[in-house]
Amino acid sequence: MIQIELDKEYVNSLFFEGLNKGKHQLIQHNESCTAHVTESEFNQFIKDNNLILYKNILKQYEDGEIIGSFQTSEK
Repeated sequence: MIQIELDKEYVNSLFFEGLNKGKHQLIQHNESCTAHVTESEFNQFIKDNNLILYKNILKQYEDGEIIGSFQTSEK
């Protein structure tokens, strides 16, 4: 499983169709939202939202804006 953490300000501008439970898979925190996803869901999320990976950071391809992070989890 992969844990993704997204800044709240970007959540409404992203596509979640590639996730089994869609946007409902996110758990909201104060300044961010997290979700545990499979590798295939993660890969589809990256493609759907035109994101690039840099170390453990999720960035928008067009402007390089950092929208969140990810890490492999044992869940």
